[in-house]
Amino acid sequence: MVAPIGKQSPLSTQCYSYTDLEDFTHERMKKEGVVKSDKTYGINLTFVLSSFKVVIELDQNYQLDFRGSKFGELIGFDPKLITKTEYGSKLPNITNSIDVINVNCDAITDSLVDGQNSNTITVIPTD
Repeated sequence: MVAPIGKQSPLSTQCYSYTDLEDFTHERMKKEGVVKSDKTYGINLTFVLSSFKVVIELDQNYQLDFRGSKFGELIGFDPKLITKTEYGSKLPNITNSIDVINVNCDAITDSLVDGQNSNTITVIPTD
C-alpha cells in the first residue's frame, strides 16, 4: 500500500513542530483510508532528538512516496519511494526555511526595520 502523504499536501509556508508533522501524516492517512485502526497506523514518524533526524517506521506492505513532494524535504528525506523503515538523510526543515518571525501590531507606527517604518514590535529568530 502506497500512502500518498506528501502528494499535493495542504501544508502552508509556516513553521511546524514535530507533532504537527506527525499529526498531519496521520490525518492524511485517515483521509486516504490507509489506517490500520483508529489508533494504529502503518506509517509512523519518530523524531530522534539525539540526532535531530526523523525515522519513518513502516509496517509490512506499506510504502511512502516522496517523489514530486515537498513534504519529504520538510522532514529530511530525498524525493524517493520509501519501502522500509528508514532514517532521513538530512536534518528536518521544520522551520520551512523561515529565518525570523516578525511580530506586528497595528497600534505601533514608529518602529524601524531595515531602515523602513514598520509596525513590527519584535523579531524572533527561529534557530
